[in-house]
Amino acid sequence: MKILICDDHKIVRDGLVQILKQMLGVSLIKEASNGAEALAILEETVFDIVLLDITLPGASGLEVLKSIKERWPSSNVLMLSMLTPGAICDSCPQKWSFRIPV
Repeated sequence: MKILICDDHKIVRDGLVQILKQMLGVSLIKEASNGAEALAILEETVFDIVLLDITLPGASGLEVLKSIKERWPSSNVLMLSMLTPGAICDSCPQKWSFRIPV
């Protein structure tokens, strides 16, 4: 499984990398610190999962999500955030989102 992590906080990326390295079947982990970097990496490699922060410098994670779903509609994207679930889901297009009770 190929996983792309896009988060502007290096400590978050480092922690996720350490966890994912322990999982069986993970063959590639790439990191991006902003949306432009993530989209450039996606141009080069097809990923099974993109872990995408909602709050990013430059283009927001939601704008990056829109680009990903337009260009790579079969991509699986898991959004990461410190925002409340309502704030996240209310701003996502309905066809791309679902609510997870917390």
